[in-house]
Amino acid sequence: MPENRAFPRLAVNCEIDYRALDGSSRRRAIAKNISGSGILFVAGEAPEPGLRMEITVCPGMLSIPALNAIVEVVRVAARPSWDFSDEDPPGPCYDVGARIVSMN
Repeated sequence: MPENRAFPRLAVNCEIDYRALDGSSRRRAIAKNISGSGILFVAGEAPEPGLRMEITVCPGMLSIPALNAIVEVVRVAARPSWDFSDEDPPGPCYDVGARIVSMN
């Protein structure tokens, strides 16, 4: 099936750090996919749609630099598990879809 998106999604499975622009503390999450216009990550909290955040995608490879961006949350959905088998941390988790506003 042909991809009809302006920016195709790239599946990733790497850590990100994020914080709300209000200066709250940094948190960790797992990026699931990224495109030229957005990112989907799994987080332990449910940020409000419209919230702007600073994120740092940490690819874990020395040859690929970290990506720093400002994103705006567009959707949040509860998910049943973290999908990391026996490494699942306890507690709730959420799919967070965000639009990339700018890149640093």
